[in-house]
Amino acid sequence: MNLNLANEIAKDKFFQPPSKFYNHKIVEIISLNDETEIASVIIEKYGISRRANATKNGNTFTIELPYSEFQYVREWSK
Repeated sequence: MNLNLANEIAKDKFFQPPSKFYNHKIVEIISLNDETEIASVIIEKYGISRRANATKNGNTFTIELPYSEFQYVREWSK
């Protein structure tokens, strides 16, 4: 998998249900490991206000995710 292409597809997109990261936006994919199929990703957590607006919680962190988790990102194809 190509890191530039992965970022082009996934950057600034949210995970969709049933992902456990459904309220998280991908800030950037830092690295990809095709052998282990693990990606290091910076994600930002969002919340939903009482008026149904997305709000930033200010929680940005780096996490390692299996490639399979990206199936829950809109416009991502296997």
